[in-house]
Amino acid sequence: MLKKIFLFLIFLFLIFIALNGCSKNETATEPVATPTNTPAPGTISGVLSGLPANIAPYTVFVDNDLNKANGTITEVSGTYSSGNGTQPYSVTVTGGTYYVYAFLDLNYNGIPEPLEYFGVYGATYPAYPGAPNVSVNGGIITADITMVSATANCYGTITLPADGAGNTYTIIADLDGDGNTTDDFITMVSSTVSGTSLPYLILIPFPCSFYIYCVVDMDGSGGSPNTGDFVGIYGGFPGTPITITDLSVLNGPYNFSLTVY
Repeated sequence: MLKKIFLFLIFLFLIFIALNGCSKNETATEPVATPTNTPAPGTISGVLSGLPANIAPYTVFVDNDLNKANGTITEVSGTYSSGNGTQPYSVTVTGGTYYVYAFLDLNYNGIPEPLEYFGVYGATYPAYPGAPNVSVNGGIITADITMVSATANCYGTITLPADGAGNTYTIIADLDGDGNTTDDFITMVSSTVSGTSLPYLILIPFPCSFYIYCVVDMDGSGGSPNTGDFVGIYGGFPGTPITITDLSVLNGPYNFSLTVY
């Protein structure tokens, strides 16, 4: 009797396994791969308008942020020479969504300065769009830019430890505050000291955070600071970043003092 019961239980167990196996096979589905939509490379082209009669080099920048410290996606440069107020441009770029902005360098020194011309697609400079607004996914995208003569938007006074009259000073706005101003400075001004203070007016061309350095070359040697030169940074070493978001107003004053190096 026990043997029959045992065999009957085995029989039920095998039926249970078979039924569950069938159920699994009937309801199982193969995973569906999610397609990846990678934007295709394309071309951004347009016209810079509102330019002056001056012959000057221009650059159009394409980037996914407004932080030049980490480089740009791509850029195109040329010389505006027609004098008729307009300059066409065209640049090939990988697929994505970008800011597109431009700079006309009137004095050929590569430094953004007051009275030089700036513009951005999708807004009237000194305003910028709130987010990247040129989407590239193959084809040709038109991005015309109106250029505007910029005004200074950052000011302050730098106090020297002694009279530096007749010596050269340099003021630099730098993006990352690492002391290396050759890689990502925003703007620079250099002139001759005439006393113990330096009132300054500079142009910050895009919304950003930055540091302001100043060096007075007291021995006329040029290059890196030497013993006896006057040096300093806004907020004192290692520096305090300044953040400017409204380029249409005069931000400041950002005053600081120099010390003897």
